[in-house]
Amino acid sequence: RGGVRVQRIFDRHIGRNNQSPNKTVEAISNDASARARPLYEKAYSVVIDNTLPRFQALLQNPRIKDAINKAIKRVESKSSDDDALLKAMQNELNPDSPNMILWDHVKRELDDQASVAYRKGAGSLGKDIADNARQVRDALDGISPEYQQARAIWSGSKRAEEAFKDGLEWDKGLNNPFSGAMKKVDDFNDLSEAEKDLFRKGVSARVREIIGNANETESNVLPASVWKQIYGNKNKRSIINAVIPTKEDRRELAQTLHAERTYRRKANEILGNSKTAIRQALKEEPGADVQRLAGDVVNAI
Repeated sequence: RGGVRVQRIFDRHIGRNNQSPNKTVEAISNDASARARPLYEKAYSVVIDNTLPRFQALLQNPRIKDAINKAIKRVESKSSDDDALLKAMQNELNPDSPNMILWDHVKRELDDQASVAYRKGAGSLGKDIADNARQVRDALDGISPEYQQARAIWSGSKRAEEAFKDGLEWDKGLNNPFSGAMKKVDDFNDLSEAEKDLFRKGVSARVREIIGNANETESNVLPASVWKQIYGNKNKRSIINAVIPTKEDRRELAQTLHAERTYRRKANEILGNSKTAIRQALKEEPGADVQRLAGDVVNAI
């Protein structure tokens, strides 16, 4: 079928994602959790001296003091039934002298507050809160290398997850001539090699979805709408050309898509764009369907 031919090109040149999108995102998160957890456990066992000038400055900041009280509620709400370390930490939540797990959740609380401010358009406030979160983060990194390593793992997993999701939405908004396609290309080029691979898998999954939604006729010809969705304007071609590694691979895809498009157009001309005509042809000559119709079309081309 036409869809299979096109999909195989994408699978071969940018990789096939054998999992559903949700499973892929879940796998990224599970991998990060497995690698980061031992590091967090070691970091949380560090005893913090809150009398040090750096921590005293944090404790005197009104916004951070408010975040400490909110973070206590966050930690208390977590289930500690199967987590002895968390249970022990929950019994030592002191707003005047936070332990390591509490300080970590203070940073997370501030991160969330900054994100909310940015989403509401309060950029200046968001920056101020983000600066406070960075101050807490730097203080914790300074006393626990394991904390810094664990954070790096989670940060990397979030970037990986975003790369995959961006790949899933690679064609979003690209019918608009001012779509920002080149920014998408620049963003792709800035990714790490591992993140590029996940972006490609997202693109492949999206192409599979486009092809799966297509209404291929009994002549096994891929509708022209698929060509338009995947490769139909300069914006879309710029993204596809960025994610497919070599010029030869890009040429092969372009030729395949063009052939499918031409085949569809000629088939429509011969059969009058009639599904009934196709079904009737197949009924009269079972087993000779694709070969006969393809021969008619190729001769017309």
